[in-house]
Amino acid sequence: MRAIRSWRRPKRLLSAAVVAILMFAAFALAGGIGPNLEGNTVHAQVPSIDSISVNSTCSPTGGFTGVVTLSGPFTGSITLGTFFHVPGSGVFNPTGDTTTVTFNGTSSATYSFATLTQQPNANTYRIQVTDAGGLGGGTTKSNSVGPCTPTTPTNTPTATNTPTNTPTNTPVPPTKTPVPPTKTPVPPTKTPAPPTKTPAPPTKTAG
Repeated sequence: MRAIRSWRRPKRLLSAAVVAILMFAAFALAGGIGPNLEGNTVHAQVPSIDSISVNSTCSPTGGFTGVVTLSGPFTGSITLGTFFHVPGSGVFNPTGDTTTVTFNGTSSATYSFATLTQQPNANTYRIQVTDAGGLGGGTTKSNSVGPCTPTTPTNTPTATNTPTNTPTNTPVPPTKTPVPPTKTPVPPTKTPAPPTKTPAPPTKTAG
């Protein structure tokens, strides 16, 4: 009888130990003891769309431009759309203009709509996210602005190489104009000769 009792006692202790181990394991998995296992698990944090800026001047093709800023680096793309508001309406409706913004491991990227489809009676426009590409902040919007102003292209003069005319020394033959001889008449000069009178010696006749 005593042998039977002594055999049952270790069996009870073993069962109790197994139950205690199982309870401890369950408690630990639930995060009750020791380090939080869930907290030690590294989860890749997905960035969010923080802001969308919009410029007042259009792109060269006539659409809105601006910058999308994220909360962290991201590789992928999102899609934006242009929306418009009509006075008296409580909602913004899409114009149908969309553009894709691509991120290459960066937290910001520029966008440029190819066109702006202006709507009758619309007083403001804004940029909204139509496809967040898995990012948070899919409801982020830009400020409301009027229609963008078309950019005026500036014509930058292009320098052209104009050949320079190098002067050539063309020999000019000498010109000799014959000069007609001039003959000035010289009036004759007549110098009056004084009369010469030679006195005759006296002649004496012998008688």
